[in-house]
Amino acid sequence: MLVLGSLLLIACHLTFAFVLPMFKDSTVGGVIIAYVTILVLGSSFSLVPASLWPSVPKLVDAKVIGSAYALIFWIQNIGLWLFPLLIGKVLDKTNPGVTDPTQFDYTWPLVMLACLGVAALILGLVLKVVDRKRGLCLEEPNIK
Repeated sequence: MLVLGSLLLIACHLTFAFVLPMFKDSTVGGVIIAYVTILVLGSSFSLVPASLWPSVPKLVDAKVIGSAYALIFWIQNIGLWLFPLLIGKVLDKTNPGVTDPTQFDYTWPLVMLACLGVAALILGLVLKVVDRKRGLCLEEPNIK
């Protein structure tokens, strides 16, 4: 599910960056593509945590599971703080002299977010390799 969610995340951000602007003049086509893409993006946002959170007890010793979940929340909160700042910096660098936010070109921030999807895909594939080598049964249900 992590690999699938990452692939969907990459596809959605690249669709927003490159496909949707081609439908700027088509109100119906652009709206349909935007709605379908945002629905798929929401699904990918559900798949990634749905695959990671149940895996934590299989990867971490029971004595430190609370700390592991706290670390996950901490990292997520850093991302919620950092990435809007990075997107703002990228927008400033790629849109010099543009003062109206409705006129910004969001291509590069969306490419940056797609790169995060690539990083998640790589980590997901590494996790699959580690799972196969160590027999962690990450893709098996927790309760049988």
